[in-house]
Amino acid sequence: MLWAWLACAPEPDLVPLDSPRLLRRVSLDLRGMLPSQAELDAVEKDPKALNGIRADYLEDPAFQERLVQIFAERWHTRVESYYIFHTEFQHLDSPEMEHPFEASIGEEPLRLLAHVVAQDRPWGEVVHADYSFANPLLASIWPLAWEEGDVGWQKTYYTDGRPTAGVLSSNGLWWRYQTTLTGNNRGRANAIARLLVCDDYATRQVDFENLPPLSDEAALEAAIKNVPTCTSCHATLDPIASTLFGFWLSVQDSATELSTYHTEREAMGPLLLEVEPAWFGTPVRDLEGLGHAISQDPRFSQCAIQSMAEATWRRPVDPVQDLPRMQALQQVYGAHNGQLKQVILALTQTPEYQAGAFGVGATDQQRETERTTRMLTPAQLTVSIEDLTGFVWMDTGFDQLDNDKLGFRTMAGGVDGVNTTVPLHTPSLSTTLVAQRLAEGAAFHVMTGEPFALGGLLEGADLASRPGDRDFDAVLERLVWRTQGVRPDKEQLQDLGTLWLDLRALDGTSTLAWQGTLSALMRDPAFLSY
Repeated sequence: MLWAWLACAPEPDLVPLDSPRLLRRVSLDLRGMLPSQAELDAVEKDPKALNGIRADYLEDPAFQERLVQIFAERWHTRVESYYIFHTEFQHLDSPEMEHPFEASIGEEPLRLLAHVVAQDRPWGEVVHADYSFANPLLASIWPLAWEEGDVGWQKTYYTDGRPTAGVLSSNGLWWRYQTTLTGNNRGRANAIARLLVCDDYATRQVDFENLPPLSDEAALEAAIKNVPTCTSCHATLDPIASTLFGFWLSVQDSATELSTYHTEREAMGPLLLEVEPAWFGTPVRDLEGLGHAISQDPRFSQCAIQSMAEATWRRPVDPVQDLPRMQALQQVYGAHNGQLKQVILALTQTPEYQAGAFGVGATDQQRETERTTRMLTPAQLTVSIEDLTGFVWMDTGFDQLDNDKLGFRTMAGGVDGVNTTVPLHTPSLSTTLVAQRLAEGAAFHVMTGEPFALGGLLEGADLASRPGDRDFDAVLERLVWRTQGVRPDKEQLQDLGTLWLDLRALDGTSTLAWQGTLSALMRDPAFLSY
């Protein structure tokens, strides 16, 4: 009954997508790439086929990779500046290693999160797992168990005696969320509360009137313990911070300091902060105990469900309007032993997710909040373009849609984890320009390879094909169907054929004509949205 309510609750103001376009949305959200032509054909013939295809997507290795992208948008660990640079390590001292170094550090906690969800593990494991994840690069710079010859991302274990607290014990999380010598891990404590129970101290209203100046450290410390405006936050924040001193640094630009857990410093927390470790009033012994306390907090599961809903619906959850849906999703979570994969499956069956247009009775609030059309993220663009054409936009080892030092991640609508922390949801001049360059590069890549080879994007055509030829028109129709999830009408095919002929007239070759036509399809708003 619960699943039926989630999927079929009457929402007359939201008009669902047709089956092929819904499949396209599901594929992009669960795998980061477009569905295959065979899959589109299958759901066009039988809409019920979508259920089986969606179930297959959830077991696809691409689902776990997609989860890494989803968590990166919220956890903000994929940044481009750490206290330690790649040049500190001799074997990484080359320009081509900078991006892999920064990306690998930020992905470590995300890989653990994605593994727990994709492998149907209880969500609580993210804060009390005794393992982490690493690739050969991280294994070469951190104290990790690693088998010589292992490749890619592998489950691994720290060897420096740190507590077993899942992501809370990962170097990647604390390389991103650093602390100053006087901050005493308070910012880190807030990161834990924000990420795991959706309680962001930074959003609380604080009256700074009559407080001492920030430059007076001693007076501020006294205010933290005695002034109600301060104690309202620090009474719970500081006990969390006191559990994190194994990651506290005496020298902040030392690779050894930053890479290793310091058990001998754990006692500094209660000493410096003058509080005993606790999680919102529940005493804990150490970081491991903190992880278990977090997993028992009712807000922990609520926050996980809310975060997944926001990632899936591509909008904030309204605490009032969406309450019934959140309560139903909480029941799904409980019925499946805290497995978020089942919550994600349920979310893709909600009317909010499947909406493709508004009905005549849609309210102003619905029109303002619901996203019946979504913009492809930089990660979805990267994966989809590579899957379609084999093209990966790289420069000096930097993925151009996955960084901002040499690339265009935020210009394409993504987040950098520091200055831009929320993805763009509507097109802009910069997203249009980036999409144009990406499409041009991908189209050029296709035409400099073997574009008409068996199984290629243009299979069935050749350089002699012309608009009006059966093979030419069949290829064009297939391209639109694959890239947009809709069958092209006669007018659209004529427009594309005219474009092809105009481009061919420029230099008399079919190569330029196909290149320009492919580029136009890959920067069409119907391709860039879903």
